[in-house]
This record gives sequence, structure tokens and C-alpha cells, in this order.
Amino acid sequence: MSDPTQFFSIVTPSFNQGEFIRGTLDSIIQQTSRYRFESIVCDNESIDATTDILADFGNRIRVIRQKDQGQADAINKGWHASSGRWLAWLNADDLYDPGALQAVADAAAANPDARWIVGEFRIIDRVSRPIGWIHSSYKNFLLRHYSFPLLASENIIPQMSVFIRRDLWEEVGDLRTDDQLAFDYEYWLRLGKICDPLILPRCLSAFRYYRGTKTASNLKVQFTRELEYARQHAPSHSCALLLHQVNYWKTLLLYDLVKRV
Repeated sequence: MSDPTQFFSIVTPSFNQGEFIRGTLDSIIQQTSRYRFESIVCDNESIDATTDILADFGNRIRVIRQKDQGQADAINKGWHASSGRWLAWLNADDLYDPGALQAVADAAAANPDARWIVGEFRIIDRVSRPIGWIHSSYKNFLLRHYSFPLLASENIIPQMSVFIRRDLWEEVGDLRTDDQLAFDYEYWLRLGKICDPLILPRCLSAFRYYRGTKTASNLKVQFTRELEYARQHAPSHSCALLLHQVNYWKTLLLYDLVKRV
């Protein structure tokens, strides 16, 4: 049940991310929002340094430590255990920018009809150096011109910068747990069929891209599934689906550039 005093609930799915998770959680709990928020870590019984790091945060975070069926399952469990009016998830190697939560809260207050809010993002490497400015600039540009057909043509939503109002989550339901690569895009399509997001033209988060991440290791499979989801949820948008096939190859090229720029 929603807690009217808790504005945000941020869930962090975790499994053996001891290298990064302290920075991720610091980026949450150091937010200076005037609104209350909770940080929930759903840890899949990590065997690295994660457990000790989580203990360092004490009661500043809430830890759910149990086996899960993957990232989407962990997020679903965290959301069901949460109480905030707005829901989000921040992966255990990504970061919120300072002031992100306050910016979203201000946007929600100014736009009471908004049911999901999406901001811009940047890309960092393993040691938090900025990279991939071409790719992030391109996606941020498309985001500022959001439409459902555009979403059907390409995944333009940066997951780390998404905030969903609880009543919309209750209407749409959980993330699907049978796909660990493109479940986020499938969810954006479900949300987008109900209502457009409020686009916030400022950077809210940093996406960490490095060798070994799920995104870096499975790009072709992920983008193939995204095309399948677009066909499933937007069958009448034939031009968008044709463009999606073109974007498949273009996005692979952009991610290749991320490694160099």
C-alpha cells in the first residue's frame, strides 16, 4: 500500500556488484530532495563484497536478500515491498545525478496528470569517466521528440531515468520475467500504449557501459527481441516497424562507437 509520506521508492537489483554498488547507493541516499524516499536493494544472495557493503549503510537502505529469477523478478519483488508514490529502479552499477529526485518531484508537482516521467542520461565507463557522448546525445535528442510511433521504431527510453507513478504500475502490472535482455523496452511499450511520458529535458542519471555488462555482451539478441516486442505491441505502425529494422543496425554501430568516444 502506498505511503503518502513516501514519495519515491527506488529499487536496486543486485548480484555480485560489489565493485560498484556503494557508488550507486551513495548516489541515491545523498539526494537532496525535499521529499521522502526509500532505497530498497533486492540482492540475489551475492557472494562477493556486496553483503559487507550493504551492512555499512545500516538503516539508510532496506535489503531484501533472497534468491530471485533474474533482474526483472528482483525489481518486481522490490516494487511490491515498496510504499512510495513514484517507483523507479537503478541498477547496481548505474548512478543518479545530484538533484535528480528533486527535479522529478518538481516536475510531478507542476504536472499532476503525469503518470510516468523520463529524463535524459549520460554514459560512463568502469571508472566513471564520461564516454559515448555521440550515443547519449542522439538518444536524448530523440527522447525530447517522444511519440509512441517513435518508441516503436527504437528504444529511446533511458531506463535509469524513468519514474513511474504507482497507479500506472498497478494498471500495467509487473515486468515480464521470462526475458532478461529486453524486458524494459517491452514495459515501455506497455506504458506507452496507455499514456505518453512527461519528458524532463535534463540529465538525471549515468549509465555505466563496460566489457562484461549484460548490454555489452548480448546486443544482437537484445535488439532482435526489441523488434519482436515492437511488432507485438505496435502492429499497426508499419512505417515505425520498418524503421526499427534499420535502427537495429544503426544502434549496433552506435554502441561500437561508445567504446571509442
